[in-house]
Amino acid sequence: VIPDFSSVGDFYAYGAAAAGAMLSTYGGTSSALALAPSAYERAEIEALTNEYMPLVESILAGNGITHSDAEVPEEYSEYDLAMTVSCPDIAGGTMVYTLYYSFDLAAEETDGDETERSYDITGVLVTGNGEFSVRGGSSSEQESDGNESENENEMWFEAYVGADSYIRVEQESETETEENETEIERTHRLFVFENGRLVESTTVDYEKEDDGEELGLEIERDGRRDSLKFIPHIINGDTVLYVEADIDGDDCEFLVYKENGVYRYEFDADFDEFD
Repeated sequence: VIPDFSSVGDFYAYGAAAAGAMLSTYGGTSSALALAPSAYERAEIEALTNEYMPLVESILAGNGITHSDAEVPEEYSEYDLAMTVSCPDIAGGTMVYTLYYSFDLAAEETDGDETERSYDITGVLVTGNGEFSVRGGSSSEQESDGNESENENEMWFEAYVGADSYIRVEQESETETEENETEIERTHRLFVFENGRLVESTTVDYEKEDDGEELGLEIERDGRRDSLKFIPHIINGDTVLYVEADIDGDDCEFLVYKENGVYRYEFDADFDEFD
């Protein structure tokens, strides 16, 4: 189950938070892991995981991601609307981004019981390390027939660091209702393009049940696939992430703490209590 960002406003708040999180590490270099048959270079594992930690924090925040309307200052007067997005991190702090944008109905078509709509946005995302041009869109298709209904939604958000270099956030959702039973499918994907070429794609899988939550990332880049599964735990009142990783076919586990804005890793803990 992926967190529900079904409304357009909620999704663009999430898109701004996810893109802002990834942009906070954009431009850093990530060395490919030098894997040995029985050991990892810990510093390189930390570098890889650090790239995704802001994104992980923004998604684990789930409904903790909030947004509110803001005033549009003179310097951004070309845009109609402003949104302040707040996202808590695992250390109890808050990451804040501001989105200045214009939002327009691009098309609407109704044919009997079927309705299709699409929207476009353009704007600027302001983060702690710069301003980034953004654009996005959404489309929805609704169909009903007696006691049956089907809704399909696609939403996307792009933040640019150059003319052909950008981060793209997508959500696809489908809701089917039949005889008072509802089935929902929802997928999030994130893509990184550099000079018009897709260099990285990430699929997000989030599950939350009564006994806890976990977040899985499947990352494809440089011709290989890595996976990271983050499971939050509370230890002495602090949130700690237990991580199970499969890096280029090799498994490892570790803990991630956040202290004074810096991520700290522990590889030698007793992991039995986290299984």
